Amino acid sequence: MRFLVVEDRLENQKAAKNFFTSIGVEVEFASTFEEGEQKLDNEVESYHAAIIDLELPVPGGCVEKVGFALAEKAHTYGLPCVVLTAGPYHHGETSLVFDEDEIELKRGPAKDTPAAYQVAFDVLCDLCPLANMEEIFVSRKRYEEAVGRQ
Repeated sequence: MRFLVVEDRLENQKAAKNFFTSIGVEVEFASTFEEGEQKLDNEVESYHAAIIDLELPVPGGCVEKVGFALAEKAHTYGLPCVVLTAGPYHHGETSLVFDEDEIELKRGPAKDTPAAYQVAFDVLCDLCPLANMEEIFVSRKRYEEAVGRQ
């Protein structure tokens, strides 16, 4: 199983890698909105699901709340995903998990801990059980092979 994590902060990437490695899931990272968009456009068929940061660097160097736009793109490709955000200025040292419709689904521990990614993973599994993620993954691959990338 392989997940895409779109996250700009190295300490959060390390926490995600620690969690996913511990459960045997391969993880690939994108650090900016543009890189996340490219991975979705060019490699979406290689991922089972995605966890996307809410605030990401955009072209020009600014950080903006563009995670929901990436989540919507993932959704159009049939890729299960959630948006994960955190920060003491917004809501204390907790993380928040949202769906692509911007509905808050769950609060978790600080995002720089593997436990935050456990919460996001659990929410993803509630939205789309692992067996369904695998079925969707196989179906997307079969579709891509049959018709090619659109």
